[in-house]
Amino acid sequence: MFEIYNKRKQFWQWDMGQRLIVNAGVCSEVHFCNGTSDCSLVCEVYEEDGIRLVNVPNILLQVPKAIKVYAHICDGDEAYTQLQKIFPYRQAVVAAM
Repeated sequence: MFEIYNKRKQFWQWDMGQRLIVNAGVCSEVHFCNGTSDCSLVCEVYEEDGIRLVNVPNILLQVPKAIKVYAHICDGDEAYTQLQKIFPYRQAVVAAM
């Protein structure tokens, strides 16, 4: 499955540089979308200190929509989605001073 690297349960608008921990078997790439596009953004899974990670595209953290994440498996001539998770998204509200 996926979990946010810093143990939070949701993303907040403008929180750039976010990462996900990838516990999805042999997943080598992750597809991201938020419903504002007809296509997904594809990011490679990498390992750091024994943890499999993927960077969340910063552009998705600018729009107040839930972020959909798909573990994508490429196995020879076959490619398929292994699992999906939707992360809630909170819009940042700035109060006037």
